Formats: sequence, C-alpha cells, structure tokens
Amino acid sequence: MAEFAYKNSTTMGNGMSPFYGNYGFYPAVTNPSLTETFNPASQVYTHWMHTMHDESRKGLKDAQEQMRRYTYMT
Repeated sequence: MAEFAYKNSTTMGNGMSPFYGNYGFYPAVTNPSLTETFNPASQVYTHWMHTMHDESRKGLKDAQEQMRRYTYMT
C-alpha cells in the first residue's frame, strides 16, 4: 500500500507522479474500476510518451537549477 501511495504522489522534480509519467493516467482507487479501459493506438501513445518524457526532463532541469542556485546562496 505504501508503494502505491508513493507512486501515485506528485514529485517536486517533474511535477507528476511516477505512475502518471510511465503510464499516462492515475490508477483507479476503486475496485472494480468505474471506467472502461482505454487503449490508444501505438502512434498516439508513442507521441504522448515522448511528450511526457520531455516534460519530465524539463521539470528535472528546473529542479536542478533551483538546487544549484540554493547551493550558491549558502
């Protein structure tokens, strides 16, 4: 249960949860699921994954820059 909570929580580095960054949606916390399964076409999914990875890289780069500025201030 702790692993589920961690992977579903937003991180400071990239502003998204590890689960969302890998799969593109937040897991349902109800059982059984109230929504139908969504399975996008491979090209759409590939495009989305590239977009998510780019956003994640940008967030991590911004976090590194913040850490770098904080280090120089102390």
